[in-house]
Amino acid sequence: LPVGMTRTGEPEGRPNKFDVDLDAIAHHVGVLRSMLPGGTRICAAAKANAYGFGLLPVAHTLEDAGVDALGLVDLRDAVRLREDQISCPVLLYGGSLIDERMARQIKEYDLIATVGDDRSLSVANSCGGPGPVRVFVEVDVGLERLGVLAGKAADLIKAAASSESITLEGVYTHMHVPPGAALSPYLDWQFSQFKVLLDCSKQHLE
Repeated sequence: LPVGMTRTGEPEGRPNKFDVDLDAIAHHVGVLRSMLPGGTRICAAAKANAYGFGLLPVAHTLEDAGVDALGLVDLRDAVRLREDQISCPVLLYGGSLIDERMARQIKEYDLIATVGDDRSLSVANSCGGPGPVRVFVEVDVGLERLGVLAGKAADLIKAAASSESITLEGVYTHMHVPPGAALSPYLDWQFSQFKVLLDCSKQHLE
């Protein structure tokens, strides 16, 4: 039998419908903004087709609701946003190896790249064409997946900040939040590493 069909030719199971309330997404942005201190900027993650909700409609909703930036993984998705008139800053998370072609497209579409090691910084630094490449430095404080280790991050931040070919937009991290027992001490330890790094690197971020 074909997959998903019964012996009578009827589809297996009941049809499914998934409604996405864009007004609810916009409302949540407003609630979040009201809870944060003044001057706090919001970067909304819209990767993986906006987590299955629909990249373009969700991205437009988020931009109209006042987020300060959007975060994606796939360069092609970022290009789609620009071609669909999304104008807010777009950050490409770490995970895709930056090469010269990607760096050129990042500049062409006014995107922000993530660098997490000397190699990715070198590629961004050597990209030709007018204007600098905009980058964020990603720091690994415990997830052990992407980014420069916290103990080595200051040198990478300094190198990015001092380059004439790069504009250092900022620094971010992705903390490790495993399921299970009390996490507060572990999370506090990770965040303290990140805060110490930022305090030490503040002169390079201003």
